Amino acid sequence: MDKAFEDGNRIIQNMSSTITDFHRFFSADNEISDFPVRDQIEKAIALVESEFQISHISIHLDAPKDLMLSGFPNKFSQAILNLFFNARDAILNHQPPVSGRVSITATERDGQGCITICDTGEGIPEDILGRIFDPYFSTRGRGRGIGLYMTKMIIERHMNGSITATKGEGGAEFRISIPLAKDAPLKQT
Repeated sequence: MDKAFEDGNRIIQNMSSTITDFHRFFSADNEISDFPVRDQIEKAIALVESEFQISHISIHLDAPKDLMLSGFPNKFSQAILNLFFNARDAILNHQPPVSGRVSITATERDGQGCITICDTGEGIPEDILGRIFDPYFSTRGRGRGIGLYMTKMIIERHMNGSITATKGEGGAEFRISIPLAKDAPLKQT
């Protein structure tokens, strides 16, 4: 009985912590701020990590702690989270089903923070590659077609950046480029 009580209490504490994390994550960004890109990516990873483990999808992050961007950190994390969900779906739809991997790298190049997200999913067919960021475009029956569109709007309109997608080696590759904190003249939206 004591063991069951301890286990139940631990589960409740974990659920409470998760709710608090979601609340913080989705709270509105009102002010432009400088933020370490690694921290915001790690926040997005924390939200999907247990689900990815259950689905046999590993996540690998290679990003320096001192790479700073300027903008809306929670909106940036939401964009990354959308890409994680797309990667998960692509990996789980891959036939035959296999363990998957999502790799994230962040570097500095020519005054830009460059984030690359690669997965080992089914990839993006060439004939639809030019439409994946269109609103309401989805290849999934249950998809609404707003995830990648919203990601593009966040990166381009809120972060003054750019996002592209290609068919990578064995999956999809998304590349995000955002001005570094010291060079980021962002507009408030």
